[in-house]
Amino acid sequence: MRTRIGIRLAIPLCLVSLGAPSHSPATDKVTIGATEEVLLLPWGIRVQARVDTGASTSSLDARDVRISGRRGARIVRFRLIGDTGATVVEMPVADVHTVRTPDVKRPERRPTIELDMCVAGHRFSAEVTLNDRSHMEYRMLLGRNALAGRFVVDLAQTGTPSATCPGGP
Repeated sequence: MRTRIGIRLAIPLCLVSLGAPSHSPATDKVTIGATEEVLLLPWGIRVQARVDTGASTSSLDARDVRISGRRGARIVRFRLIGDTGATVVEMPVADVHTVRTPDVKRPERRPTIELDMCVAGHRFSAEVTLNDRSHMEYRMLLGRNALAGRFVVDLAQTGTPSATCPGGP
């Protein structure tokens, strides 16, 4: 019995950054860095975010979080801290997630909202938990739920240049 041995040559694909977010031709995903500027819509508030592929859900710095209403029609009111100050926001509660963090002994229950945002010129909506992140370096954490299917993370990069967001401010 004869076997046929084939040799495949792999040609490396080099991505060159010329000041704009790069796209991977094979996946058509935007390459982003370890930290990114996020434009929160519709308010036009810009926050710095840490990209965390280990976090399943994204998290946003929210202060004075208050939930009102009954199950199915709950509203959350909070102060959203941006680069230029605070904005009071009211939004429907999408869900309540139980979150475990290494610095807290027992799991926390956090409200989540469906948030429109723009990262590296890519506009999308993702669920984010609301949490006081005043003790953290970044006001937002971009988790896998915001990254999956949209972005490739290159840890050698630290923020792509701000790009115009389609339909945004």
